[in-house]
Amino acid sequence: MTKKPPTHPLWRYMPPEGHLPPPISVPGRRPGRAPYQPRQYEVADVQPLRVDGRWQPQEILRVLGPGAHEGEYLTRLIVACALIQGVHRVRELTDRLLQLLRVASPRIELMGKEDGLRPRRPLLDGLAGRLKKARAELVQTRARATNDLPSEPPNPDGLRVVDLAILCEHVQGVILATEISTRRNVTGIDFATQICNVSPALRFAEDWLDRALGSVHMHGILLYLPPEYGRVLVVYDDGRLAYDPAAAMSRVDDRKTP
Repeated sequence: MTKKPPTHPLWRYMPPEGHLPPPISVPGRRPGRAPYQPRQYEVADVQPLRVDGRWQPQEILRVLGPGAHEGEYLTRLIVACALIQGVHRVRELTDRLLQLLRVASPRIELMGKEDGLRPRRPLLDGLAGRLKKARAELVQTRARATNDLPSEPPNPDGLRVVDLAILCEHVQGVILATEISTRRNVTGIDFATQICNVSPALRFAEDWLDRALGSVHMHGILLYLPPEYGRVLVVYDDGRLAYDPAAAMSRVDDRKTP
């Protein structure tokens, strides 16, 4: 005996196959906020960071290159310190960035809904979108850093050139979000934005290096501000320059600091 579909007036019968579910509206999503778009990769972006299977910090720092403006100096100093220390420090950097994201992201979301911060709502909404993108991409970079740890046999799916851009972009976003979320007024937001867009002071750089890598004391390197030089550098214990965030790396890695 074939069962007939129900005839209740509030029930609409649909065949069990061959149909698509209705679109789902997400409550609370503001109109106009674009969803996260995956990053587009080029051939050069997916090249491994290891050179001939070896981790060579100086070669990787040349690929990292200098910052385009002063606002990128701090992020590249932090990333450079992790790269010089090794893959395990890159993995630790991603772990700590994700932890900072879990704290800053909901705070930025709540600040964007406050009426008193309406003049800075476009900035807060844009930053909230950057943090969502950061969470998605840093998880992938963390997985590749885990694969790149020493193992037998080596895992071929390790860190790539694009991970340098991912780290620099999202370190900057995390720093900006953390600084803004601790200053919950328009003047504080403007001040946090300003200090994140200039060359960092030594104490500010050391504070963020401690948050991002767990300590300012690293094996063989340190942050140093030469007198009358104007920006913080990464130097070796013996005085050789390791990384300058404003200048391209040369083939000679035994230069003395200015």
